Amino acid sequence: MTGLWHSLALNDCGEVFTWGGDTHGQLGLESADKKSQSIPKRVKGLASVSVVQYHVATGLWHSLALNDCGEVFTWGGDTHGQLGLESADKKSQSIPKRVKGLASVSVVQACAGYSHCLVLTSTGELYTWGNNEYGQMGINNSNTTVTKPQRVESLVNLPIALIACGANHSFVLSKSGKRHTLTFIPSVSRLYAFGIGSAVQLDSPKSVHKTPQLIHGPWIASPVAMTAGEDSLVSHSGGLVVKKIYSGGDHSIVTVTKSSDGVLSDDFRVLNPATQILDVNFERLKECEREVEQLKSDETLDQDLLLYLETVFLSPGCMNGSFLQVENDEHFSCNSKNPGVDMQLCQDCYDTIARIERESVRSLILASHAHLVKSLWNTPPDAEALRMFLTLPLYHEFMNPRQHEILHMPFAGALLQLKNEAAKILGNWYLLMSDDYFERLILIFKQCLIYLLQQPGVVDSTNGDITFNRKLSFCLQVLQKLNSLNNETLTSSISAGGRTVSNIRTPAPHGGRKVAYTAFYMPDLATVCDIRIDYFRWISGRPNGSTRDFLCNYPFIFDAKAKTTLLEMDQRIQMEHAMNQTNFYLFLQTFNPHTLNQYLEVEVSRDNIVEDTIRELAQYTTNDFKKPLKVKFRGEEAEDAGGVRREFLMLLLKEILDPKYGMFKEYEETRSIWFSEDTFEDQNMYFLIGTLCGLAIYNYTIINTYYNLFDKVVDRRRNWYLLMSDDYFERLILIFKQCLIYLLQQPGVVDSTNGDITFNRKLSLCLQVLQKLNSLNNETLTSSISAGGRT
Repeated sequence: MTGLWHSLALNDCGEVFTWGGDTHGQLGLESADKKSQSIPKRVKGLASVSVVQYHVATGLWHSLALNDCGEVFTWGGDTHGQLGLESADKKSQSIPKRVKGLASVSVVQACAGYSHCLVLTSTGELYTWGNNEYGQMGINNSNTTVTKPQRVESLVNLPIALIACGANHSFVLSKSGKRHTLTFIPSVSRLYAFGIGSAVQLDSPKSVHKTPQLIHGPWIASPVAMTAGEDSLVSHSGGLVVKKIYSGGDHSIVTVTKSSDGVLSDDFRVLNPATQILDVNFERLKECEREVEQLKSDETLDQDLLLYLETVFLSPGCMNGSFLQVENDEHFSCNSKNPGVDMQLCQDCYDTIARIERESVRSLILASHAHLVKSLWNTPPDAEALRMFLTLPLYHEFMNPRQHEILHMPFAGALLQLKNEAAKILGNWYLLMSDDYFERLILIFKQCLIYLLQQPGVVDSTNGDITFNRKLSFCLQVLQKLNSLNNETLTSSISAGGRTVSNIRTPAPHGGRKVAYTAFYMPDLATVCDIRIDYFRWISGRPNGSTRDFLCNYPFIFDAKAKTTLLEMDQRIQMEHAMNQTNFYLFLQTFNPHTLNQYLEVEVSRDNIVEDTIRELAQYTTNDFKKPLKVKFRGEEAEDAGGVRREFLMLLLKEILDPKYGMFKEYEETRSIWFSEDTFEDQNMYFLIGTLCGLAIYNYTIINTYYNLFDKVVDRRRNWYLLMSDDYFERLILIFKQCLIYLLQQPGVVDSTNGDITFNRKLSLCLQVLQKLNSLNNETLTSSISAGGRT
């Protein structure tokens, strides 16, 4: 395509090349000096855009391109608003920009005039913008400059099939123009023109027509099918059928065929495969698979097939133009709610590739994908350019962490660097995908993280410390982004590949999440590193100026066992800190050594255990409760090595929970207890119960309660447990699982000869609590309830 001072060329990969004058940025090379170019250069701003073949056009100082989503991009001079960007200052643009005024329509043909543009939509309507001095836009408007696309109302009821703009020369399909426009309507065999009629390109020389004028000629209506589904054509006894139309600067050209030949007029509203760029074709891949299976070891694959594979997998334009959801033209409306991609077709194509065992083919495709991921944009020109972020993870080599250098890291880097608007669009698309796809995406980077942690020098073999690098952080940050998406709620009605998500969020099987939170758990971490060391480094803080990362910055990857390990680590650290702090103050207060103690010491009598405990605990602060608990029964010599502490907690709770004490009421039918409504106890007693439970857990002490308090809690406050965090609920489960294991390990419970279990009330209580928690876990909250700001 040629303008006055510059030219455009389009290859079968959808890449646009330009050369010539660049005074107004019409080459799209983003060059500051705007020097002329004698050698064709690729327009990088369209690298990820699938430009439709034969759909680039040039004006005097501007250029335009049409992609497979029906979107128009313009660049160059804008003195008459010919870029359609609705810019008040009409500055030149050296970077291709999407014409947002056409967002509601799907464009199938575009052409450029001297300083105006004309496009044809899939419904046969015309839109135009730019200079209207001579009526070349076809709108009877007093404004000579129009910066926003306007519909040509005078032809709104006539289905247009072809358009052409006049220019200084002629070229195939759409031509650069000067001051007139040509349109053709095949169903009624009418040709219209508007603009200035210089050199008799219209029926009267140098006349100006601001509305479409009928051009008379020997043509008749294009042959059409009699009825839907019939192959026979309407016969014509004579006459000519318009095949194509062209316009030059001062002339117009119409090519015709005989009606008896039964040749249809060109119609850009009908998709013509010949005008499309190459794409990843399922049938071609199946052909490759079959040929590879039939090849002998010493035979080579067809070179044309190899060239095809290399071409499509090397080109971002070809990849973004592949796997399109062509049913109902969904690919035309590519936006934040619809990627326009047939994900099942994409999966089928990549499954076929995975079955090809020829090493030369596998290596070629891998190298091509390595090139593709490097071409991913962080500021894409359009949503269409984001499609590869959806399709590439289906390539089977993404499940191979050994390819992390050439696949995972470039992909993660581009994903993390996406600007806000692009990241939001891609996030919506990920939420539209199936659960299996989303879990695959998570698994890809979990596997990559484990693989990287296993590499020499990453984890210190002596102390388990992790030497963080950029690759580890990339994997964790991608997982963090996916975890954030997983916790989002879709609030709009969106569809992709036939899958619709309602704008009313119904209760989901994963607590409102896309997938279960456990999909992010990484139990294998314990086999490759020591998370306790990571936690210690994490709470110690980063050294000045350090950008070191930590696993603990990403707590969603820790399962219940890992979190229990970290909780125990935290307790030990806090105990150690409290004891060290006490030793420090003891050193400073040499003359008063009894004012501080390394332990939380409690001295009580067995006969007055409740009152003594309240009195003893009242003298301590919250920080003191972080010290190890040490108990002494008055008048007894036993040293507390853990057994005395356990006995103390057991006796104290038994006393407090006894219904005869007045604080709790027993329900005989369920053998459970609950807080009495008639108690006269003050708040200190309730505080004591909470403190004792906390001390028991903090000091790793499992105690038995002789009354089923939990049963009544669940019966009357079941929603409370469902409102708590997942970590809390898992902790509750873990408490009784550990208790059950401990009880089974006691002498006489499991027969050492035959493994038979002698059940007792304690075992049954643990199992019944776990059963109740399991029932709760399977329930669905049907009303909107909140607690502590969490809904």
